[in-house]
Amino acid sequence: GYEGAAGEACRLCRPDVVCMSGEVGFCPPNARAPAGSVLQTDCECKPGYYGDKGGECSRCPAGSFCAGALAVEACAAHAWAPAGSSAPASCVCEAGYSGGRGAACELC
Repeated sequence: GYEGAAGEACRLCRPDVVCMSGEVGFCPPNARAPAGSVLQTDCECKPGYYGDKGGECSRCPAGSFCAGALAVEACAAHAWAPAGSSAPASCVCEAGYSGGRGAACELC
């Protein structure tokens, strides 16, 4: 999409903005869209959040990670991550277990 005031040159719609038929709208909170977006469904949740394209984005729950968009992925067994985590490396082993960040946790 493109945006611009009447009589001015059009310019590519900014990131996180949706430009359709001369109207400019914004992505929901915690969502983003590439420059030139024309549909509200071009907005996807940022890492650390999840939800439907163009819809509300919820903070990723504790014990999981969200790379963005729709996916909520649980940490491995015996691992935990704080709410809002965005990558498997955020998952750390519980006390009494060992393993690398994002890797399987083994009983000590």
